Amino acid sequence: MALHAFCQARDLGINFDKAITISASTYVFVLKQRHEGIVRSVGVKPIDDGILWRSVETQILGKALQACPDGVPNAEKMRFEYLKKRAINNGMSQ
Repeated sequence: MALHAFCQARDLGINFDKAITISASTYVFVLKQRHEGIVRSVGVKPIDDGILWRSVETQILGKALQACPDGVPNAEKMRFEYLKKRAINNGMSQ
């Protein structure tokens, strides 16, 4: 749902920052309302809001690079690749 919102917003000419914020807010809202901010694969406590937002934005960005790559600015593509390499180097899975 959030990915579709992002790609649609970019197709309509909405700038990247607004599109990613709108789509991330949809995702975060669902996690907070339906799951109380708890991601079972991470733990049993709610995730800190700042971490949750950054994680959601990064996840949407990664999926957007596959679904609608023309909607992602080059600087954001490079930032995602950097974050991905850093995560892999720190032992986190893709």
